[in-house]
Amino acid sequence: MFEKIKKYLRETRVELSKVTWPNRREVVSSTMVIVVMSAFLAIIIGVFDFGLSKLIDWILSLR
Repeated sequence: MFEKIKKYLRETRVELSKVTWPNRREVVSSTMVIVVMSAFLAIIIGVFDFGLSKLIDWILSLR
């Protein structure tokens, strides 16, 4: 059993050495894109939610 664990860890190390890791600048840039897009989508969803709730209130007040 311990041999299987050792083999797994060895193979994992080999595979991780093949990975091309992003540098700090790439990580910061990608993070900023995600934050900006998340904020944009939150605003869009908030506007639609507000508009639809007002529409539903208006429809229900017609009764």
